[in-house]
Amino acid sequence: MIRSSDGINSVKPTQLPYAAPKQAPAEKAECNKKFDSWSVSTSCSDKDEEIRKALISRISTEIKTATTTGDLNQLKKQIESGEYKIDPEAIAGSILFAMEKTNER
Repeated sequence: MIRSSDGINSVKPTQLPYAAPKQAPAEKAECNKKFDSWSVSTSCSDKDEEIRKALISRISTEIKTATTTGDLNQLKKQIESGEYKIDPEAIAGSILFAMEKTNER
């Protein structure tokens, strides 16, 4: 909002009776900064494949260990209290999953 000398607010800016002088464009400073970069490739070397398999193995072990420890404690309490129920569908699913995993290798 523009305020005139008499204190009245102008609704729109006043037009200049002459063309405003053009300002020279600011010169772009050369950028010497270094940035991180990354690339994506669909092919991988033998070393990359070894790293991938090692990571998968480590993550799988961590997940199984965490789940197994918690599950064993819970199962122990259920067995001691007589509340443990055998789930034949879960057993069959685990067997099928193990067989599928063995066939992939």
